[in-house]
Amino acid sequence: MQFECGKFFHIYTRANTNIDVLFYEDENYIFFLRKYRKYIEPIFVTLCYCLMPNHYHLLIKVKSDLELYAYQKKKNYKYAGDEIKINDFITRQFANFHISYSKAINKKYERRGSLFQSKPKAKHISDINYLIRAARYIHRNPIKHKIVKDIADWSFSSFPDYANKRNGVLTDKNFLLSNYDSVEDLLRFTYNNEDDHSDEFDKFEKGE
Repeated sequence: MQFECGKFFHIYTRANTNIDVLFYEDENYIFFLRKYRKYIEPIFVTLCYCLMPNHYHLLIKVKSDLELYAYQKKKNYKYAGDEIKINDFITRQFANFHISYSKAINKKYERRGSLFQSKPKAKHISDINYLIRAARYIHRNPIKHKIVKDIADWSFSSFPDYANKRNGVLTDKNFLLSNYDSVEDLLRFTYNNEDDHSDEFDKFEKGE
């Protein structure tokens, strides 16, 4: 990963092995989001997300250097204000996030070893059309994996916020909505999969 301030990224990671899961029960998802708020929300603007039993997707924008420096200073990081260390700082935040969550899950379910793959995959997105299709792909993941029939019924995603079924505060909806004439247009685009290009995103998941 090579993060830059103000840039958009699609982030994906999965459980360490094909038989592992990240979330055993509903309370795990809630706990994960609480850890996300602690470690990741201070450094990213979250456009959308989807948590699945054995993987998760994020579509984010890295906050400005001034915001990151302010956060580093608040937390007394030794290299606060050093622009060269921005990527190292974000990578370390991710590592701390995963370690904190993994330790709790390992203890609760009496498991051992790594819970996550070693590092999340991160794809820089500079094209707006690609970005809105990535958001659709992320929100449609529960259908792709046959967990629900209606994506608005999957609670561990930002889509219920966009569908106005919930007033969550984690997701900043303004940017995605600014690319549509209305909320209804966004919902139609997400539900309508006629021009889907999911192969591109599937390849990203596989690291191709």
